[in-house]
Amino acid sequence: MNRLMMTCLSLGVALTVAACNEAPKEQAPPAKPAATQPATEAPPPAPDVPAPAAEVDGELAVPADFEEAVAAEITAENYAAELDKLEAELTP
Repeated sequence: MNRLMMTCLSLGVALTVAACNEAPKEQAPPAKPAATQPATEAPPPAPDVPAPAAEVDGELAVPADFEEAVAAEITAENYAAELDKLEAELTP
């Protein structure tokens, strides 16, 4: 089994080396493009105008900004009801 694998591997390497040493073959000239009638040029696409950026008064809101408020609103007793409310808002 090991001998068979080594033989196949050696044969593959030998063929690869032989293929790399061959001179490049001449390629056939590219086919002539089919004669077509010239199409009228389409107008250039309108440039994309980015939407104006919203003005920011300083810092962006991050999850850490809401931790204190959420900790006061959501408790161990009402977390299931709050979760149901959130799922209802997200479900179409």
